[in-house]
Amino acid sequence: MLVFFIAQLMSPVIDAMEIDRKMLHKELQKSIHSKESLHDAMDNRYRRHRFIRSCFER
Repeated sequence: MLVFFIAQLMSPVIDAMEIDRKMLHKELQKSIHSKESLHDAMDNRYRRHRFIRSCFER
């Protein structure tokens, strides 16, 4: 029962990670086309990750 509850609680976090992974992939595709550096793509991902974490910490 507790495991199920934790899984339900973690579900949005896991979804966010999955979305994040897809977004990073898109950013990498874009960066290849627009010659934007990989570092910028990682920086954007970190900022988004921090934003998602701050939403859960409230």
